[in-house]
Amino acid sequence: MPAEHPQNPESQNKKQDRPLWAGSPEPAPYLPLAIDVSSLRCLIVGGGKVASRKTETLLQAGADITVVAPEAREDLKVLARRKKIDWIKGKYRPELLRQCDLVVAATSDSKLNIRIGNDGRRLKKLHCVVSSVPNSQIIFPALYKRGSLTVAVHSNGENCRYSKAIRNRIASLIDDPHPGTSKMVMFGFRTSSPDIGRRTLQSLHKYEKKLFRDNPAQNELLILSTCCRWECYIAGRSARHISRRVLDGIKKHAGPEIGTALMADVRHLAGHNLYFHLLKTCLGLNSYLIGETEIVSQVRRALNRWVDSESPELYKTFSSALLAAKKIRRSSSLDSARTSWAENTTELIARTAVEPGDGPVLVVGKGKLSGEMIPKLTDSGYKVVSFSRHDAGKGRSENGSLPVLHTDRLGEYIEAASALIICSELTPTAVDALARCNLSGRPVIDLEGYAEMLEESNPKARIYSAADVPQQSISPTDAENIASANYMALRQALIWHSLHNPLRAPDDAVRVGARKSRLSRTQVQEIEGLLGGFAENIQLENVFFHAPCDRDRKTPLTEVKEGDFFTRDLDLALLAGQIDLAVHSAKDLPERLHPQLSLAATLPTMAPWDCLVSKDNTPLTFLPEGATVATSSLRRRENLACLRPDLRPVDVRGDVPHRLEQLEEGRFDALIVAAVAMIRLGLADRITEIFPEKTFQTTPGQGSLALVVRQSDTELLNFLKPLDIAGGEC
Repeated sequence: MPAEHPQNPESQNKKQDRPLWAGSPEPAPYLPLAIDVSSLRCLIVGGGKVASRKTETLLQAGADITVVAPEAREDLKVLARRKKIDWIKGKYRPELLRQCDLVVAATSDSKLNIRIGNDGRRLKKLHCVVSSVPNSQIIFPALYKRGSLTVAVHSNGENCRYSKAIRNRIASLIDDPHPGTSKMVMFGFRTSSPDIGRRTLQSLHKYEKKLFRDNPAQNELLILSTCCRWECYIAGRSARHISRRVLDGIKKHAGPEIGTALMADVRHLAGHNLYFHLLKTCLGLNSYLIGETEIVSQVRRALNRWVDSESPELYKTFSSALLAAKKIRRSSSLDSARTSWAENTTELIARTAVEPGDGPVLVVGKGKLSGEMIPKLTDSGYKVVSFSRHDAGKGRSENGSLPVLHTDRLGEYIEAASALIICSELTPTAVDALARCNLSGRPVIDLEGYAEMLEESNPKARIYSAADVPQQSISPTDAENIASANYMALRQALIWHSLHNPLRAPDDAVRVGARKSRLSRTQVQEIEGLLGGFAENIQLENVFFHAPCDRDRKTPLTEVKEGDFFTRDLDLALLAGQIDLAVHSAKDLPERLHPQLSLAATLPTMAPWDCLVSKDNTPLTFLPEGATVATSSLRRRENLACLRPDLRPVDVRGDVPHRLEQLEEGRFDALIVAAVAMIRLGLADRITEIFPEKTFQTTPGQGSLALVVRQSDTELLNFLKPLDIAGGEC
């Protein structure tokens, strides 16, 4: 979807006289094409962030990738260790191009990139120069994928951020199933995005103050700003128009560069997608620290600040979400004791090898968070010095235990400090002092977005952002409670949708098909509970089938060639009219559905993690060398090899209960399965260990359910649309 650029006829004639591989001093009008790159040999020169992004894009498309760089980012090193890519640790050499079909020049040296592009042109290789569009034969568009649909947007290589912004706006139109009926919209982003540093946040906060002063929609606009997110909610008939005005205002107030960066990361939600996101936010399920309770007071403060009446739609929606979240926390037993930022920050300080006698811990902030943190630090034996830019010298910290110094004096104490925790905004004097100081050797925990600025002056400093603070592992009980809260939030969002957009259930009974396994039957019950939430009068009949995977329990999954190995019998039953709706695990769907079938909905996952189940409840770390670990997944084997290369993976087949029986019989020492499967079967107490997503990557769609119907059944397709809900993250 290239942007239009008027051409000079004279320059067009000159371009026609150029040889095909001669390049052009101006960006050529690139033709968007979709190509199969699965057999393409790609050489990526560079080991930084841009090279990482290009690698990820090409890897997802199945390309054969070699990275050339003296040093590389950690994610590229991980891919190399897992044999996903080849890494030549060294400098670029022109002879490397002879073994590739496509070269991407993605180094930090623009002159070297241009030289690589010229070498590629000379050798007639496809070439992309990231820092010089005129020297590129191909460019990478901004992509959006949903099912079989792919949207590609480029601006002829002139403005990548603008292309991303347009891509995101198109995506928001596709993601919002009821644009005409939405009375409320929101847009926002996580403040941990690489494009959103402290300077950007400061510009946002200035614009936020201007909005509050000159509110274009009194009682119809609310901004929720925390260390993890910046979100704008707008209600009323003119919600979409006002959201465009606010977005334009951000670009105008923050400047074109910052504004374009924000637009590239923004995501829009509306209707019950918005309510589901808000509900998960109030539950702490969208936070880095899952289940945190601090977010509740932050949402309440934002509501009280921006809305001064109980009648507006905004107040009703937020109040409804806060009340529903309170009930869900109680019903799901989300444990607030393990979800304290103060507790996790204190534990992080201890894990960074800071001892109580090493020097004082400096805490910037005089609010609730620092007030909870200081007693935990002092109880652990640390000496604490507290700072604030407000009322310094006139009061004490929130808990009343320490005098508070002005933040301007931070530089006087930093050299002798053992650690620094930033919980509140720094003064310019404090920022300058930190820029001049050597922060190496002491941890800096930054909850206010200064990491980028601090790393510029202290590249070797140990700086931790909000995303790094959560330290406590998720226990099986935690995982069960989180899954329960996610399910209740989804059901509540569907109920909320039915109140605002009543739907009529199909007149005839809907025949629901699934596999005969115990897990599949449980998943059908889950869907029945959700459908009953927004259509109480719906009639459902269950029909269960064996699939090829149930009849053949011997062939290793790595040797299975059929794409419909898990779905074939259900597909045939749909086509024959024996059932109306098939319930699948989303990860089991083939790449392409039968042309007469349609994916009606993909539900968000309730628990995305993998887990270990061992016979004697022995964690992965303590399994003996050479122990056998059963898994049928190549990805899980790769993850296992990275964590414990001395263990021996073995194949396993059968449903989860059958695999557990094999474990008890001693056929292997441990088993890796999806945590959500154990939870759905009521077997969470059998889980030995939950693997964090950071170290044990899971399959996209793991834990999600997919609903498939006949393409011709438009009534059922429309009825199931509300279930195709966004994941709730922004």
